[in-house]
Amino acid sequence: MSKPKSQNPPLSTPDAPQTSPAGCLVRLGWMLLGNIALLLSAAAISQNKAAFSLADALFWAIAIGVVALRYVDIRVLHGQTAMGTPATIAHWRRYAVFMAAASLAVWLLAHGVARITA
Repeated sequence: MSKPKSQNPPLSTPDAPQTSPAGCLVRLGWMLLGNIALLLSAAAISQNKAAFSLADALFWAIAIGVVALRYVDIRVLHGQTAMGTPATIAHWRRYAVFMAAASLAVWLLAHGVARITA
């Protein structure tokens, strides 16, 4: 008598790309930690009355760094989309444009708050 076959798919297939620890760290960086750092630096900008400060430089360095991490994730670490398909440079371009626009909006908002509370 044979065992009944499981209806569950295998957890991984032999040809499926495996995520490395470096890949996990990079994804955590651009998905979560970078965005938290952007919000914290925007909060610092909103508390500062200067037209341009170290917090501004840090904000833009983080914004560029997050986009660069996404690029490394795709090109070097074979990053994936949320649906599990391989990410492409087209995905990176959309992400870069979105991050540029969102970062600019948050930066302007932080400076606006700083001016209002002055």
